[in-house]
Amino acid sequence: MKKVAERLAAPPAGHRVRHSALDTHALAALHIGQAVAEGATRRLPQLAPRIAKLPRRGGSRWIGPLIRSRLTADLRFPF
Repeated sequence: MKKVAERLAAPPAGHRVRHSALDTHALAALHIGQAVAEGATRRLPQLAPRIAKLPRRGGSRWIGPLIRSRLTADLRFPF
């Protein structure tokens, strides 16, 4: 299973991914991991639209809203 996780977390050749898909889209990673484990990777392009619609529940999904709210607070209430 570790090898599957390493393959999921690694960026595709030629891409510069600065964070893991597991951080932002854990449910998608689980579905992709299941397809990899079952040897069904050829089905992934067909499943892509459905996988993309899964909710993003990873912890780093909060970074953007946190930064925006901090900036808003700093602009409204300067010290």
